[in-house]
Amino acid sequence: MLARARSQSGFTTIELLLAMMITSVGIISLVGTLDVSRRATTYSEMKEVASHMAEQQMEELRALDYAEVALDGNVVPSSSADPGNPAFYLAGGGTTYRWDQRDNAPASHVAEPVVIDAANGEVESTAEAWDDGRVHGQIYRYVTCATTTGEADDCDSGPDTSAYKRVIVAVTVENAMGPSMPIMASTLVSDPDLANGDVNPDNDPGTFCTDPETGEEVECHESADGTVSTWYLYDTPATNSTRQEIAGSHATHATITGTPDLMGIDPTPSPLVTPPLYNYSNEITGGTTPGGAVIRRDTSCTGGTPTTTDDTKGHFWVTPALTTAMAVSDVALSIDTQTFNGATADALLCVALYDVPGSMASPTLLASKGLPQSGLMNWPTTAENEAFVTELYEAGSATIAAGHRLGLRIWPSSSSEADIVVLYDHPNHISYLQVSG
Repeated sequence: MLARARSQSGFTTIELLLAMMITSVGIISLVGTLDVSRRATTYSEMKEVASHMAEQQMEELRALDYAEVALDGNVVPSSSADPGNPAFYLAGGGTTYRWDQRDNAPASHVAEPVVIDAANGEVESTAEAWDDGRVHGQIYRYVTCATTTGEADDCDSGPDTSAYKRVIVAVTVENAMGPSMPIMASTLVSDPDLANGDVNPDNDPGTFCTDPETGEEVECHESADGTVSTWYLYDTPATNSTRQEIAGSHATHATITGTPDLMGIDPTPSPLVTPPLYNYSNEITGGTTPGGAVIRRDTSCTGGTPTTTDDTKGHFWVTPALTTAMAVSDVALSIDTQTFNGATADALLCVALYDVPGSMASPTLLASKGLPQSGLMNWPTTAENEAFVTELYEAGSATIAAGHRLGLRIWPSSSSEADIVVLYDHPNHISYLQVSG
């Protein structure tokens, strides 16, 4: 019995120490991995919070009257030597601001004149602290004159206006492990007293109306006819009457060969927790995309017939069936977009409007144009907002009958050098179509 007991020996002290060392190394590695994962998650959360803050601030500024969209002039904007500070891109003693801060920004994306109006401006000239209880930082706001002449006076409110104002919001995060560079958002706003870049006749002192009784020219006292409708682009098939929550990434919707997606009057909701930015074309490989839909190049914008057999070559949206007839003359399209795979390339976006019957089976083309109207432009390589305005009907308006739908189709022209990505239906990427008639 004694011999058998001795032969069944256990672990030696050296074996136990070796096992403990291996276990310790494994635990330390696991802790390190968890720490890296925690840091990555924290960074992503802070970036999302800052992005949401930038969008919220942008919506508040866009709600201002056009004359109020200017720095308040309480202080003269001063530049900073820190590249991580948005003021780093101020120049000329605070008189110009470089809105496109990429290292490879095209030459046309130069610094623009800063718009300051001490009498009417409602945009704060000084940075403002923000804190949501977990994350804090600073909010910087700038307004520039987006004009080819480089004259800030071109952005004054009034009948002599000849340009757009660019609103830039930069949000910094001062927490440890947060993004070191500011989160940027920008958009263009236009003077409602203008019509397609020209003076709105109703606001031109040189405009007179004819008295129907006497035939004499008299001052006009009534506003010009016409309404503006805003339709937000959804990732929801138009067989639904309202927007549906997005469950996750998915393959390209069959908006060309099957059912178009829906446009609605309500913007994408902004919940307290920002949802993920889903990929709406996850079957397309060969490149990278931050999310949204990948749209491949197709035919020319005018004169060609867009494909009806490939859902990746264009995307189609329709409104719900209209309860009353709607006139359509001019359109403004605001989209968040970039090139597929972040390629440096010129592109031209084709935009077409349709009169769509209730069945959605046989849409009738109303008009199509390329945007920008000047031709190919250097397309953003990272997701940026691009706003386009076009006059589709130079001789009048088209009318969509009650019970029909307004349809929008977009695709990159065959002259484009790359496919594009369009981001929409997300709190941080709200794309929409505005129609006046």
